[in-house]
Amino acid sequence: MRRFKIGLYGNLILDRTFSVREYSANQSNVCHQKNTSPGGIANVLYAVTDLESSCEISVSSAIGSDEAGNYISRWLSTFQKLNPFVGLDLDIEKRPGPTSEAVIISETDKGMRSSIVSWGACTEINTLKCHDKDWCHILYADKLPDIDISSLKKLSQNSVISIDLCSSNFGEKVRSKIEDMLPYVDVVFGSYEEGMCLANKSSIDSAAEAISKLSRGSVVLHSPEESTYVPKDHTKARKFKNVKVLDGPLNVLGAGDMFASGFMVSSLRGNDLSQSIALAHEYVYSVLKKRQANVKV
Repeated sequence: MRRFKIGLYGNLILDRTFSVREYSANQSNVCHQKNTSPGGIANVLYAVTDLESSCEISVSSAIGSDEAGNYISRWLSTFQKLNPFVGLDLDIEKRPGPTSEAVIISETDKGMRSSIVSWGACTEINTLKCHDKDWCHILYADKLPDIDISSLKKLSQNSVISIDLCSSNFGEKVRSKIEDMLPYVDVVFGSYEEGMCLANKSSIDSAAEAISKLSRGSVVLHSPEESTYVPKDHTKARKFKNVKVLDGPLNVLGAGDMFASGFMVSSLRGNDLSQSIALAHEYVYSVLKKRQANVKV
């Protein structure tokens, strides 16, 4: 079987997650579970190799010269040793400033999460180094203000390019930068809120269609219950209903990264757009269901 070649660029962050049943402002909230782990690229790296254990993956990002950066370095080194069948090429630049870090509040009763983020080294990436890859995924386009468009254009000549988003409150400057990237992007991922922010639209269908017109490929905006997508022929927005939705206590951290990973692997296997969306939802469901069994309440 052919080994898929995937490039991951951009966000590498240390997440410190505190789980509460339901968060109440201006009160002391009881934490029933806490965890520290790398997020962003690390989430995708873990998910892709969970789905396709013999792929080749290159990682291009940056960390700071601090304990958070050291933690991420140790995690990546351990991951590499534990996954010998993955051809992992790490291009992690160590910079003098801080590593990106986040405090995550996971509300397990609601299946929601909020974060406080201190952005650092990974947001300073500018040139996308050209690798011979089948698929290159960029995390997160709204947090990479200095991306050199000419390097993205070069990268897009021989690879499928996808981007993901991570916030729904950015302004015109960030929106304009992402719009400059879109002519070289084959798949745009985002939540409903992120998609509407990028398109500056109040309806999810009109947002997906507006983004599609600027990109060279497809748009997939997702929620736990469904996805709204526009194929690369830039026709009308369509819906995919997700019939498997979990109830009960749930930690949804990283669900968007899982979704993108499932979609990438399915597409590389030769599945079409709707089939890849279905597999992405199925994969998120399977991981969250396993995680649900370990949620302490």
